[in-house]
Amino acid sequence: MKKKKYYALVDCNNFYVSCERVFNPKLKDKPVLILSNNDGCVVARSDEVKKLGIPMGVPFFQVKQLCLQHKVIVFSSNFALYGDMSWRVMQILKEMSERLEIYSIDEAFLEFNDVADPEQLLEMAHAIKATIAQWIGLPVSIGLAATKTLAKVANRIAKHSSTGIFALFGEEVRLCALKNLPLSQIWGIGARWEKQLNQKGLYTAWDLAQLDPYYIKKQFGVVLGRIIYELNGVPVLSSNLVAARKSILSSRSFGQPVTEFRDLLEAASCYAQQACTKLRRQGSVARAVQIFLKIKPSDPKSRHYYDKQSLIYSLPEPTADSRTIIKIIRHCLEKVYQPDTIYKKVGVLLLDLSSAQHGQASWLALEPPKAKQVMHVMDEINQRMGANTLFIASQGTCQRWKGRKNHCSPSYTSRWDALLEVG
Repeated sequence: MKKKKYYALVDCNNFYVSCERVFNPKLKDKPVLILSNNDGCVVARSDEVKKLGIPMGVPFFQVKQLCLQHKVIVFSSNFALYGDMSWRVMQILKEMSERLEIYSIDEAFLEFNDVADPEQLLEMAHAIKATIAQWIGLPVSIGLAATKTLAKVANRIAKHSSTGIFALFGEEVRLCALKNLPLSQIWGIGARWEKQLNQKGLYTAWDLAQLDPYYIKKQFGVVLGRIIYELNGVPVLSSNLVAARKSILSSRSFGQPVTEFRDLLEAASCYAQQACTKLRRQGSVARAVQIFLKIKPSDPKSRHYYDKQSLIYSLPEPTADSRTIIKIIRHCLEKVYQPDTIYKKVGVLLLDLSSAQHGQASWLALEPPKAKQVMHVMDEINQRMGANTLFIASQGTCQRWKGRKNHCSPSYTSRWDALLEVG
């Protein structure tokens, strides 16, 4: 039998809600929703909440009465918990696959090469699902197929199956799945493309798969052409084709108005550290940094409730060192800060990103010789021991500016004082 490559997409079901349920079993089968930073909008919903018709992204105040009426249990986002639970899942997947590509906080592709009998992958999928359930307590769905795009299709079907696992093997199974899949549910097809394809009489994944990829590339671009190849079982989306981000933004509104420079610097330092962590994770460096501030204008009749200030600083040498970026941010803040001004939001944007491996060093180097090693150790410790186990001093410890989290659960897995007590 000819050996082939196959992919599995492992997706944690209702991830944020499931993380809360692991440490509070009473939440099982109860309506649960998770709010965004500052408890502003709905960012995650249990199946019970979805049935109530509460949409994703809706401001909480618009559905608060409905939640009270149906006894919906509300939580603030606990990213320390969710991030640690995600890390634990990914560690299991690394041990059980030849190659792992983390796609998001709750999704990952597994790659299996030289597979002679694809049915053996079903046994492995059941083992993965059982191991995550036993060791972590999270439910997952697993889709198996010959390409990443088809694995996404298989995973969507798996979510509605009794086992939570679906293998899209065989031509008849593939065609049946594509004929029942609307264009809007294909990985990579947005609303604009869907509308344009509908105008050409195309409505399902099967309709799209019948087209000539070369013709589609000329009409819509190379990405849609690749999707057609993938729908037909030809893998063309490798890890190398996943582009790194060109810029990285970290920003939040304050939980309460800020007027003091110290609070402003603390918040900006925290967001800079978050952005730099993401920058290092994707193996990039930044050549410029922008800091922007939203303030309440002094004129109460102002048309825009918030004014915006920003400053861009070009770096002499590309860097991913949090300490260097934070020094620059402090310098920028000192230039634009105005006493007795009410600040509502601060953001840090890393710009002009490039690969850390191919960056050209400058003799005017800002970083100490062992800067990369220091940042690597810091990231390793924070990943293993919990976010902000190590932090830059300017991030502060009080952080009075932090957003509202009136419904936050404990960080069960990343703080000693939040360990679950039994008995």
